[in-house]
Amino acid sequence: MQLRIVFSFLVLSTFLLSCDSDTTSSGKKPFIKDLPFSKAKDAKEYADLVLKSIKSNRDKPLVFEMKNPDAINHYQLKRFVGMYSTALIGRDDWQEYDIYAQSKNKDQSIGFDYAWLEPKGRLGLQIYILPKQRETGEYFIDKLEFRSRIDVMECRGFPGGEISNYKKLDFNWE
Repeated sequence: MQLRIVFSFLVLSTFLLSCDSDTTSSGKKPFIKDLPFSKAKDAKEYADLVLKSIKSNRDKPLVFEMKNPDAINHYQLKRFVGMYSTALIGRDDWQEYDIYAQSKNKDQSIGFDYAWLEPKGRLGLQIYILPKQRETGEYFIDKLEFRSRIDVMECRGFPGGEISNYKKLDFNWE
């Protein structure tokens, strides 16, 4: 029994230390070492950090990064981040595409599309991230969209609500 308590304490301690964020009650955004949103050099680097947060199933950092965190349905964001992160990391046979990185058009102002093709080559999932820059130079999430062609997965935009499961991507999948 004592060994069980010690083990539980060690697991909890390890978890708390791994979060390693400087949260304050002053309303200041937390700083997470592996998600340094405030240090992003450009919108693309920022969008990649947002995607990393989604893939690692961490919705709370995204709330702080939204343009207006109070206007976001936190429960829905948590649900969608969890649903999409499970789909993205649960399968290793999906082909991931970073549309911006692989296209000739390098206009960061229109946002960033990420897509995943299922093994048969059909588009399965899409995530769209539109970062904007504040006067202070820091970025924030102006729009975050989750789209799926999989019947059991819903589509939603933040802020906003339900969205179409289809967004035409001008991209050569071959």
